[in-house]
Amino acid sequence: MTKIKKLSLIEVISMAVGTMIGASIFSIFGLGAGIAGQDLPEAF
Repeated sequence: MTKIKKLSLIEVISMAVGTMIGASIFSIFGLGAGIAGQDLPEAF
C-alpha cells in the first residue's frame, strides 16, 4: 500500500513565492546587462 503525500497551504505558497523571486532575478539580470554593459560582473 502506498502512502499519498499532500502539500500544506504554506508549502504551496512558499513554492509559488520562491518561483516568482527566482524568475524576477533572471529578468532583472537582463535589465542590468542593458544598463551596465560590459561592467555587469562588477555591478554585482
